[in-house]
Amino acid sequence: IITHVVDEDLWRALASCRQAESDEIVLIVNGYDREACWDQITVEASQFGWALKGPITVDPASEVGGEAGGFTPFEVSELPRFVETEVDGRHDDWEGRLRIVRSSGYGAPVNFSLGCYLAQGAWIARLDRDDVARPDRLAKQLDIVRACEGKHNLGLVYSAVTWITETGEVTTGPLPPLTHHEARRALRLRNRIWHPTWLIRRSALEQAGFYPPVRYAEDYGLLLRLLWMGYEFHATREPLTTVRKTFR
Repeated sequence: IITHVVDEDLWRALASCRQAESDEIVLIVNGYDREACWDQITVEASQFGWALKGPITVDPASEVGGEAGGFTPFEVSELPRFVETEVDGRHDDWEGRLRIVRSSGYGAPVNFSLGCYLAQGAWIARLDRDDVARPDRLAKQLDIVRACEGKHNLGLVYSAVTWITETGEVTTGPLPPLTHHEARRALRLRNRIWHPTWLIRRSALEQAGFYPPVRYAEDYGLLLRLLWMGYEFHATREPLTTVRKTFR
């Protein structure tokens, strides 16, 4: 999860990851106001049942400068340099581990890449700070992984979404391409594979070089790289994530 804002949406997203029985959650705090955001997280965490321990690491080896508009170009070998501070977190009714990392990088590509680089699992699930995963999201997606094991070069599992508007209206989003063939065809024109639903193979991410350092199209660029490398995509028509439609 990547955030530069602390509000109830963030704690709701963290709760949904916990309820989905994630083994580990990596929360990246970034942006120009990251210090204030960091302070707010550490103060509010206990109110939502989180016990934080740290900081484990306080070693901003060197800040890698960003370009105008808040975008940091990067190389994969540079990713560890973006870790400014890290703390460990636990919750009483959850056996997993929460890692909160303050990042000196600016922009989605470097921070998405950093979060995936730090995550330890063989499969990594994406979620935005204002979205909510269904409690059975990971279980259903891992069922697809197991069903494809040994049969397909599976790189990505995703799903349909439910949308919630700023007024609280809940609607069903348009179906994404549901088969690998449909995904290949659809991605020639545009990307309708919603990234908060992704469960992606870590080794595939590493082979792709994580997210491409480009503005505004890092998700699309990564999907095209995975297809080019021969990885297959599989989806479920069930909406396993609620995506909040906002203009913040």
